[in-house]
Amino acid sequence: FALSSFTIELKTEDEGLEVESSVSGNLSLGPLSITVQRLGLKVEVSFGDGNLGIFGLSPRFKPPSGLGLSVDGGGFKGGGFIGFDPEEKSYSGMLELEFQDQFTLKAFALLTTRLPNAQSGFSLLIVINSEFTPIQLGFGFRLNGVGGLLGLNRTVKIEPLRVGLRDNTLGSILFPTDIIANADRILSDLKQVFPPQSGRFIFGPMAKITWGTPTLLSADLGLVIEVPDP
Repeated sequence: FALSSFTIELKTEDEGLEVESSVSGNLSLGPLSITVQRLGLKVEVSFGDGNLGIFGLSPRFKPPSGLGLSVDGGGFKGGGFIGFDPEEKSYSGMLELEFQDQFTLKAFALLTTRLPNAQSGFSLLIVINSEFTPIQLGFGFRLNGVGGLLGLNRTVKIEPLRVGLRDNTLGSILFPTDIIANADRILSDLKQVFPPQSGRFIFGPMAKITWGTPTLLSADLGLVIEVPDP
């Protein structure tokens, strides 16, 4: 385990303090490399009556705020990460794997354990796509990739989708490139276009189609359906 950073954080609360002591680092296991962000201990310090007389200490384990994984072996190359936002009660993650230059798989997920207006429940958004050696469709057209989207307790914001034709927001949803470097932008776009909303469900297929040799036309297509009506 290689230690990369050590964090001490102090927060003031109504009745005392909260102190975080955590570490971040990397661990290599053969072809696997694991990155851990801010794993450690939190201690709540209260003043007045407590387990130590005039003040009290309440230590608890602090799970990592993020986990990263990369692999380079067995024909597979790539990686991903999982992050946790305690303020929003939400998890986010993405994965990108390539197999022997034959196909790539990319996946994104957003999970919140608190709905808007303090409603109980959860919302989930999953986007998966894969690009591969082109499949001939005839008349010079080729299928280069397929994908899909599923959202539980999620809705679609139409205006950001329209604007996305101009500012490339759709590029974060359909078939994004270099997802590790663009992770913040992609997750931000997904949250903006598909926010949580109780009782709404979305799903739809995606396809990447090209035409010509060499390629003269490339189209990323997606159909998003939201139920129940409208």
